[in-house]
Amino acid sequence: MAGVVQPANFSDIRSDIPDLKGDNYKIWKERILLHLGWMDIDYAIRKDEPPAPTDTSTAADIALYERWERSNRLSMMFIKTRISAGIRGSVDQHEKVQDLLKAIDEQFVTSDKALASTLIMKFSSLRLTSVRGVREHIMQIRDIVAQLKKLEVEMSESFLVHYILNTLPHQYGPFKISYNTHKDKWSINELMTMCVQEEGRLVMEQGESAMLVTHGKGKSQANQKGKGKMPPQTDIKKDSTCFFCKKKGHMKKECTKFQKWLADKGSSFSLFYKSDCVGNGTLSDGLYCINLQNNATYDSMHVHTGIKRCVINEDSSKLWHRRLGHISIERIKRLVNEGVLNTLDFTDFETCVDCIKGKQTNKSKKGANRSSDILEIIHTDICSPDMDSHGQKYFISFIDDYSRYMYLYMLYNKNEALDAFKIFKAEVEKQCGKQIKIVRSDRGGEYYGRYTEDGQAPGPFAKFLQEHGIVAQYTMPGSPDQNGVAERRNRTLLDMVRSMLSSSNLPKSLWAEALKTAVYILNRVPTKAVPKTPFELWKGWKPSLRHMRVWGCPSEVRIYNPQEKKLDPRTISGYFIGYAERSKGYRFYCPSHSTRIVESRNAKFLENDLISGRDQTRNIVSENDHSESQPSTSSDRLGIVYSTPQVQTGVEQPIIEVPQAADDIPVDQVVQALPRTFEQRVEPHTSQEYDGTTLRRSTRPKKSAIPDDYVVYLQESDYNIGAENDPESFSQAMSCKESELWYNAMKEEMNSMKSNGVWDLVELPNGVKAIGCKWVFKTKKDSLGNIERYKARLVAKGFTQKEGIDYTETFSPVSKKDSLRIILALVAHFDLELQQMDVKTAFLNGDLEEEVYMKQPEGFPSSDGEHLVCKLKKSIYGLKQASRQWYLKFHNVISSFGFVENIMDQCIYQKVSGSKICFLVLYVDDILLATNDKGLLHEVKQFLSKNFDMKDMGEASYVIGIKIHRDRFQVKGDRFNLNQCPKNDLEREQMKNIPYASAVGSLMYAQVCTRPDIAFAVGMLGRYQSDPGLDHWRAAKKVMRYLQGTKDYMLMYRRTDNLEVIGYSDSDFAGCIDSRKSTSGYIFMMASGAVSWRSAKQTLIATSTMEAEFVSCFEATSHGVWLKSFISGLRIMDSISRPLKIYCDNSAAVFMAKNNKSGSRSKHIDIKYLAIRERIKEKKVVIEHVSTELMIADPLTKGMPPLKFKDHVAKMGLGSIM
Repeated sequence: MAGVVQPANFSDIRSDIPDLKGDNYKIWKERILLHLGWMDIDYAIRKDEPPAPTDTSTAADIALYERWERSNRLSMMFIKTRISAGIRGSVDQHEKVQDLLKAIDEQFVTSDKALASTLIMKFSSLRLTSVRGVREHIMQIRDIVAQLKKLEVEMSESFLVHYILNTLPHQYGPFKISYNTHKDKWSINELMTMCVQEEGRLVMEQGESAMLVTHGKGKSQANQKGKGKMPPQTDIKKDSTCFFCKKKGHMKKECTKFQKWLADKGSSFSLFYKSDCVGNGTLSDGLYCINLQNNATYDSMHVHTGIKRCVINEDSSKLWHRRLGHISIERIKRLVNEGVLNTLDFTDFETCVDCIKGKQTNKSKKGANRSSDILEIIHTDICSPDMDSHGQKYFISFIDDYSRYMYLYMLYNKNEALDAFKIFKAEVEKQCGKQIKIVRSDRGGEYYGRYTEDGQAPGPFAKFLQEHGIVAQYTMPGSPDQNGVAERRNRTLLDMVRSMLSSSNLPKSLWAEALKTAVYILNRVPTKAVPKTPFELWKGWKPSLRHMRVWGCPSEVRIYNPQEKKLDPRTISGYFIGYAERSKGYRFYCPSHSTRIVESRNAKFLENDLISGRDQTRNIVSENDHSESQPSTSSDRLGIVYSTPQVQTGVEQPIIEVPQAADDIPVDQVVQALPRTFEQRVEPHTSQEYDGTTLRRSTRPKKSAIPDDYVVYLQESDYNIGAENDPESFSQAMSCKESELWYNAMKEEMNSMKSNGVWDLVELPNGVKAIGCKWVFKTKKDSLGNIERYKARLVAKGFTQKEGIDYTETFSPVSKKDSLRIILALVAHFDLELQQMDVKTAFLNGDLEEEVYMKQPEGFPSSDGEHLVCKLKKSIYGLKQASRQWYLKFHNVISSFGFVENIMDQCIYQKVSGSKICFLVLYVDDILLATNDKGLLHEVKQFLSKNFDMKDMGEASYVIGIKIHRDRFQVKGDRFNLNQCPKNDLEREQMKNIPYASAVGSLMYAQVCTRPDIAFAVGMLGRYQSDPGLDHWRAAKKVMRYLQGTKDYMLMYRRTDNLEVIGYSDSDFAGCIDSRKSTSGYIFMMASGAVSWRSAKQTLIATSTMEAEFVSCFEATSHGVWLKSFISGLRIMDSISRPLKIYCDNSAAVFMAKNNKSGSRSKHIDIKYLAIRERIKEKKVVIEHVSTELMIADPLTKGMPPLKFKDHVAKMGLGSIM
C-alpha cells in the first residue's frame, strides 16, 4: 500500500519514542498511536479482526483480512521494540495488538483521582527559578492545567493569571503592582507577553549593574571613607597588611612595588598583573592585562575597556594560517624550516572550523609517476563553482607536472578554452625557453571535441595540439582520477575559496578574487608532490611571503586622488581581496567607494580585527588622539550611539608598503576580471562583538534613525536609490569639490544646445512673460555602481506654462513593463540579438509648435546682453509638451524606415523583411533592439544614427533600472488594519519625519519591474500611505530586509519546448480587516518566467469565496485579452492564436465562468463581471481548474508559510544565478 512505511525504516522512526518503563506510560502510548497512525499501520487497532478467508470469500473480504493481518503484525513488531525487557515478559503472550494494548493499559493505567491529586500537588509547588525562563515556566503551568481539564478539574483564566503572578520571584514586584493597578484584565497570552518583556528588562538591568566592576576581595576597603575605621592596634607595622601588594609586615607607603608603580604613573595608562590591585570603579584608566609579568613592555597586545582579550602577535601560526589561505600546518612548518618564514609559535594553533567547512572530504588516491622537466606535461581542467563573476562562470587551470606551478584564466564559456591555452602557451614557452610536449585533460567537448552521429570528432583544441606537435593525453570515460593532478588542484582551490569566504563574511560574488589569491598562494607554498615550492622550481629562487595578508581582512586604503582636498579623509575603508596582477600592490573591495575594487600599495591591514571577530567595528585612533570618542559601529547608521572610553594602545601598525625585495608580488598569469559585487547591509544589534559587556547608552540627543534606514536595496541596481549627494542648484555645483567636473558637464550641455539650434536670442515681446530655467545635476553610474560621467541638464520651468498659450497637448506614450518582459522572454526563447542604444538629448529633436520664451541659463550669460531671452525652437527638457513632441518626431522618422507600431503598445515597433524581424522598444530616450539578423540590426543602427545623435551601448545590460543578463534578467505579508494607524499625536508627529511614502514608492518600483514576490506586501503597505503608523513602517522595513537578502534574485526566461502564455488567477476572502474586501491576484507565465502580474484589493465586498474568485478571474481575463492582442501583433508566436489558458483553484468559480447559471447566491454579481462568459464563448480565453498546491498566484493574495512561499516564488521564475 502506498504510504505505508516499510519495516526497514522502523529504526529511523523509533528513536522518537521512549521505551515503556511504567512511569512514562501516558506519553509512551500517545507517541505509539501517533506514529502507528502516521505509518498507516493502525488499522488492526481501530478495527476488530475480520473473519478468516474461506473458499467462498470474495476478493474484497480477502483484501480486508490481509490488510488487518499486515497491520496487526507490523504494529505488534513496532510496539514490542519499544517495551523495556523487564516489562516485555508479562505482555509477550498476546497475538493481537488490541489484546496487547489492553494488557498494558490494565497494568499501568492510573485512576483519575490519583492522577489529579498528583498533578495538583505539582501545580501548587511550581515556582519560577533562574534555571528556566518565564515563558517556559508559564507553558509548564498551562500544560498541567490542560491535563487537569481532561480529568474534569476546571480552573478559570482569571485564577490562573493571579496564580502565575504569585509564582514569580520578588524581582517582579513592580510588575505585579503595575498589573494590580491596571484596569483591564489580562489573558494568559497577554500575561506571558508582558512577563517576557519584563524578564528582558530585568536581564538588561543586571547587565548594566555588572559594569560596576569591583576587582579585589574586600580587604582594601577598610580605609575608604564611610566604610568603617581601623580598630586600635599596638604594633601596626607587625600586624598590618600592605594595601598594594597584600603582604604583611609593611605599609603601602613603604612598599617597593608601590613606589615602582608610582614612578610609572606618568604614562597615559597603567597595566597591572594582578586583578585585585584595582579598587571600585570601571576599568577605564587601569587596564587588567592577562598573564602580564612585572608590568613589562608588551608587544602586539592590547585590551578592550572592560574586556579581557589580547591580540595575536606577528609570530602566531594561526595568523599565518589565515594569511596563507588556510593551507595545512605542515606546509607552514616547511616554510619555517626552509627560512621563508621566521620562527612561529605553533602552540596557539587550534582546529580551524573554516577549514573543516571548506575541505572535509574522502581520502585521496596515490599519484602516478612524474615528469623530469618543466613543460614536459601540462595538466588542465575546466571548473565552475556554479556562480558567475562579472559574467565569467568558468575557470581553466594549466599545471606544470614537474614544478606544480599553476596558471589560471577566467572564462565566459567553455569554448574559450583554446584561446586561453594559446595565451598560456605563448607566455610560458617564451619565458622558459622550452616547448610544451604533452597536455593531459579529460575527454570534455572543449578539449577533445563534440559528439556526433559517428562518435566524438576532434574539435579545435585537439586539432591545435596536433598542428603544433603536442601530444594529447585524455582520460577514459568515467575515470577522472587519470587526470588527478588537475582534479585535485581544482578541489584544493575551491576548498580554499570556501574557507576564505567563510572566515571573511564577504559576498560570495567575490569568489573569483579569492580564487586568484588561492592560486597566488599555492604557487608559493610547499606541496607533498615536489621537494621545493612550485615558485622556486619554476623561477629558480625562493619566494618572499613578507607581503602576504589575510584575505578579506578589513583595511584602510590610501588611493591616488588628484582632486583630494586638504581636509578630506586620507583613506577609504575596504577589505583586502588579492594581489595586483601586473604591479606591486594589493587589491581591495571598497563597498562605499564609487569604484568598488581598487588597487593600492599603501594600506593599513586590520588583520587582528578579523581574527578576533571585530570586523564590523573598526576604529583607527591617531597616535596624538587620547580623548574619549565614540566607536564607529554599524549602529551609528540607525542613530544608536554608544558611549565608551576609547583606549589608545600605543600599538599602531604603520602604513605598509610593498617590500622592494619581493620580486614575485605580481599575481602571475592570472587573467584579471572584475567580479560583480554587492553591497551588503547588516541589521544592527546591540551586542556587537564585545564578549559579555553591555555598553551604556549615550545621553546625547540621538540622530534620526530614518535617513539611511529607508534606503531600499532594489534588485534593479547595486547602489542605493536616492543616496547620491548631487548638487541641487548651480551655486551648490560651483561650491562642491567636483565643481570643475560639473562645470565641464554644463559646458557640454550648452554646446549641445547650440549644435541643435534650440533657441534664438531675441528681445522679449511686450506683454509676454518668459519662463525660467534651472540646472539639474546627476551622477551617471553603470550597473555595478561605478561612476560613468557627470551629467548636467538644462531644464525649463514648465510649471509656469499656461495651457492654450504655451502648450496644448501633452500626452506621450511610454512602453509598458509587461511589453518589455515579453520581448525579453522572446529573446531568451528564440536566442535573438539584444542591443541597446541611447538618444543623446532626445527632447531637443522635437519641433516646437508654440512660441515659448525662456530666460538665459544661469552661469552662461550671452555676450550680446543679459536682457535678451531665448526664443525656443526645440522642445527643451522641462516643457510640458517636450515628451510628446519627441515621440511624434521619433514616430515619423522610424515609420519611414518600415517599422510599424504595435496597436496595443505604441512604443513597441517591429520591422519584418522576409524571414528577418526586428523589434524596437522605446522608453523615452532608451531604445532596445531585438532581432534574429545581425545585418538588419546594423542597418537599423545606421538609420537611427543618421537621423539622431545616438550612443551605441552594445549588448543590453542595464535599462530603465533593470539589469539584464544574457538569457536572464534581474529583476508573509502581514495583515494591517486601521488600528495600527497613529494612536496619538506623539506617534503621528513621529511618522511625519519618516519617509514612508518614499519607501513604499521605491518598493513599488521594484515590484512593478521584476519582483512579483513582494506584490501583495507592497499593496498592503500602499493602502495606508495617507495615515501610516509605526507598525506599517516596521513592516516596510521587513520588506526592505527581504529584498536585501534576496537582491541576487532575477526573473529568468529560458527556451521551452512549447512557447505559450499561461495565466493563474487567485483571491483571498475578506482579507482586508477594515473594509472586508478581498484581494485579487493574477500572474501570466511565458518562457518559464513571469511576464505580467498584479495584486489589488477588489472594489466590491464579495459575499462568498466563489464571488471573490470569479471577480479575480474577470480581472485576469481582461488582462489576458490585452496580452493576447499584443502578442498577436508581434506575429512571432503561433500558439497565441489558441484560447489563452487561465487556471483557477475554485471549482465553483470555474463552473460559474463556463456556464450561464444564475442562483440566489450569484444573481447579484455585477453584469460587467459576466463578460468573462462571452470571452470564453469567443474562445479568447479558457478557464481551467487547478489544485491549490499548484496555484502560483497564491503569494499575490495572502501571506504564506516560508517553504510554500519559496516554492511558489521559484515557480514564478524568480531565483538566484549565484
